[in-house]
Amino acid sequence: TLSEKIPDGLVDDCERLADQAREYFQPLFLHRDYQSRNIMISNNKVHIIDFQAARLGPPGYDIASLLIDPYVALSDDEQAQLFTSYLEEMMRFPQVDITRIKQSYPYLAVHRNLQIAGAFAFLSGSKGKSFFKPYILPSLLMLKRRLAAELFDCVPILRKTISQAIVTYRSDF
Repeated sequence: TLSEKIPDGLVDDCERLADQAREYFQPLFLHRDYQSRNIMISNNKVHIIDFQAARLGPPGYDIASLLIDPYVALSDDEQAQLFTSYLEEMMRFPQVDITRIKQSYPYLAVHRNLQIAGAFAFLSGSKGKSFFKPYILPSLLMLKRRLAAELFDCVPILRKTISQAIVTYRSDF
């Protein structure tokens, strides 16, 4: 882990993020780890693997997982183009509320980014799996960029914690 002590106010900030995402909740079956290493192509067929985290959740979470994929560094423009394509495809399903997906996406993207950074820090630090170490800094930097949006002014402690984690990571590793 990057820090042992939880900063005062951080739990409150995280609860605010969860509340924001919950406002747009529309249950849909999700993979929840929909990223490049779980998409296999064999004999010109696409296969999705690693379903142990699957459950009901907001429809924007899987596209956030794919677009924020730490193993494939998509630019912000590429992410925006792919998100637009995703929304166009989702319009074919009348039961899916596109407005909710658009409104919830920034929150879901931050949630996914937090999950990625936390998982990589845990796997490399606590579990000694050095493979994940190079992905920590890019995930933290992406998270910092996302949190810079005015929408996230309500989570100042989280912003500060991520900035400090970046400094700590750069000095310790």
